[in-house]
Amino acid sequence: MEESTETIFSLTDTFHLHHVSPSVKQFLGYGIDEVLGLSIFEFLNPEDLDAFQSILGETEDFLPDIQFLGFRLRDKEGEYRVFNSNGRMMEDRKEEKRFYTGIARDISKLKEAQRVLFDAKEKAEQASIVKSQFLSVMSHEIRTPINAVLGLAHFLMEEDPRPDQPENLKTLQFPQRILWSLSMIFWISTR
Repeated sequence: MEESTETIFSLTDTFHLHHVSPSVKQFLGYGIDEVLGLSIFEFLNPEDLDAFQSILGETEDFLPDIQFLGFRLRDKEGEYRVFNSNGRMMEDRKEEKRFYTGIARDISKLKEAQRVLFDAKEKAEQASIVKSQFLSVMSHEIRTPINAVLGLAHFLMEEDPRPDQPENLKTLQFPQRILWSLSMIFWISTR
């Protein structure tokens, strides 16, 4: 237990620390003697404390019903670290006292990594929206003049052009069709 990389703890049924493993120093900076006998609520993040008190108001015997908990604890530097724990109620040998005994894991780095991934996902989704909007606008901006040029070239071909003009008009229509095809690809990619 003393070499555990997780914090092993016991709480009384009034939420006071009855036992805590030495790893509490590694994760929170407190020595065992600094936390024993104190209420766990003294270390809880105020938001988590409100949530706990709300749950306590709904049930009289909170600890036996809950095996998994997630919470933030204040370390000795005043920063909050994220923990999750698994535990259960146990009675002493004489069945006179009950203790919630469990293992707490510091998942602060995991939560930070999740936050970074979430932020990256949000940015990627925003970039995708901006790209779609850009392609939609560009598609419209390209198609409009291309259609006008294609229409004029078509009218000029139908109006009996001079002998030197048909070759130029056909050349003009060929790149326009390529550009028109590209604009359609842009348009389709935005849908």
